[in-house]
Amino acid sequence: MNLRLVCKLLSLVALLIGGTMAFSLPWAVPALGHRTDPHVARAAAYEYQGVLALVGSIAFSLAVGGVLWR
Repeated sequence: MNLRLVCKLLSLVALLIGGTMAFSLPWAVPALGHRTDPHVARAAAYEYQGVLALVGSIAFSLAVGGVLWR
């Protein structure tokens, strides 16, 4: 088994996953969304946590892809 080739292909998959997750960022940002429910007082805090989780996932995926590529 060619370990170098396997690492290159896995890194390509990780980089593609991280890159495609970046396309969903405009829909995840709460400032771009439309919330009309006045009963949810802390909804913006939860939405920002979701954005941070998405950005963290993108960064982690790109970091793993970069390490495997190297």
